[in-house]
Amino acid sequence: MAELIYHDHSSNSSALSPFDQVIGEIATKSEVRIACPYIGPKYLERILAKAQDWRVLTDVEEWLSVHAVANRERVHDLISENWDSVHHFPDLHAKVVLTEDKALVGSANLTTKGLTGRAEMSILFDESEKVEEITDWFEMLWKRSSSPEMSEVDEFLDAEPSSSSPARNRSTASISSNAPKVRASLSPDSSAQQESTEITQTDHERLVEVVSNAPSAEWINRYFSLLANLLAETGLTTDDTQLVTSLPQNGSLPVTINNRYVLTALRSDRRTGFIIQHGSEKLTEYIRESAYNGRFDPIDNENETATPHYLEFEDSPNRIADSDFKEAWFSAVTDEVGRATISPYRRHHRPVVCRAARNNRYRQRVIRAAFE
Repeated sequence: MAELIYHDHSSNSSALSPFDQVIGEIATKSEVRIACPYIGPKYLERILAKAQDWRVLTDVEEWLSVHAVANRERVHDLISENWDSVHHFPDLHAKVVLTEDKALVGSANLTTKGLTGRAEMSILFDESEKVEEITDWFEMLWKRSSSPEMSEVDEFLDAEPSSSSPARNRSTASISSNAPKVRASLSPDSSAQQESTEITQTDHERLVEVVSNAPSAEWINRYFSLLANLLAETGLTTDDTQLVTSLPQNGSLPVTINNRYVLTALRSDRRTGFIIQHGSEKLTEYIRESAYNGRFDPIDNENETATPHYLEFEDSPNRIADSDFKEAWFSAVTDEVGRATISPYRRHHRPVVCRAARNNRYRQRVIRAAFE
């Protein structure tokens, strides 16, 4: 269930902030994870005093720049005293307060002005599936970032103008980060037209037939969501020659990049298969839990002791709810993208599968047809 959180402008102007009330309720005696670039140090201390444990994901440069000198020193001390609990993620702009069973996502900065003096909107989630998805997102960004070097924080503060303005007069110093950059692009205006010309009625009917073999509509919907995640993570489109989404006669839904399976469904006994990077932290555990496991043969000059694994699971396709599993999967997928530029199986590519992953309206049309 989702609940909208906002100021009731018809009520008394001195009413308590609904954002602060919700944050206080969910943070009390909880493990709190915060993602926000603009945080009032005094308000953060207020949250942390209620929490059992906490972590903060933020753009440290933005966090420091938005405050006047006195508060910058307070932020500096917060980072220094809790260094392991703060990660620097440049260009982060999300505002999220997350606990084990609830998540507040919205526009409000975690400052007194943001929570009490601006017209903001947030959504409080308590549905387990949505909270797990937001948790996965947070953990993915946490693992791909790190705590800032305090020497760089000190240098940044020394070079930062005395006025608090994140948009102007920025410091000539910077704080390094290993976090990935967001490099998305806008959809071309002609994409819908191109997609419609690529999809044949025969391929549509074949996809419906294959989807009808899935255990349930929910099961196959989650599989297409996994494929959508994979496409978003890699940036691959249906026109990329590395990517093959096919509709083989055995009734499966495999996805290959260059020479290797990276994701499969219904290949055997309605399982879901993943490529997993060798050396992953929990690989032994994943192999033990899998219904099938194997190794890919080496390609070209690849070290045969480092080839990726292929694992199949009998449970739901949302197996990657474990953020460590998602990391191991995406790492292996990224390696395959960088291995070559064209798949030898490209002639088997069927864009209709990608369309079902990316276009939710079309996906639901396919699923309805399959299960009716």
